[in-house]
Amino acid sequence: MRQAADQREQAARTRTMRAAADTDRRARCAAIGREAAARRAGGDHAGAIRRYQALLQLCPDTCQAYNNVGASLYSLGYLAESAPWFDEAIKCNPDERLFRDNAAMTRAKLAKTAAPPAEAATACAAAFAAAESHRTAGRLQEALQDYRGVVARCPNYCAAYNNMGLTLHKLGRPAESLPLFEKALRCNPKDNLFRENYDLTAKRLRAAAGQP
Repeated sequence: MRQAADQREQAARTRTMRAAADTDRRARCAAIGREAAARRAGGDHAGAIRRYQALLQLCPDTCQAYNNVGASLYSLGYLAESAPWFDEAIKCNPDERLFRDNAAMTRAKLAKTAAPPAEAATACAAAFAAAESHRTAGRLQEALQDYRGVVARCPNYCAAYNNMGLTLHKLGRPAESLPLFEKALRCNPKDNLFRENYDLTAKRLRAAAGQP
């Protein structure tokens, strides 16, 4: 009798300890999730991805985290890399329509962003060269028009977004230039020049607004 009572008591303590550990784990996951969401909302997608991955190591059943890693990779321009994360989110929760929509949208975008035909690429290169000539000569409006023609025909021509931003900045329109620098960076997240132009412009705009 005494032995059975001791066993029941030990089992109860074990359940209590496990419940407490699970509650602590869930609390830590919630805290990491809030930090990741704050970083993502602030535009620090790389930092958000790292925190979401840490969250998933601790709480692998957090379906939204898989989706959010995919969304941050998508925002950084890594479309192909984002698709498997949306797939993992769907596996985690097949009933969530947002996850299915994100996966479908990403694959549709990947299909559309295939390399342009050789003829279009040649035309885009020529239009970009003309835009560069206009910008160098100070014909900034003409340069803008040519850059717009480049990205309309070749949306993966990353330098055109960047140089359109430079042209707008030179025209005294830095607030309009920032989204173009961001597009250039999303187009090629590995280009340090695009990142520097985006970061510097964002910093100047915050300073002008009296923000830290």
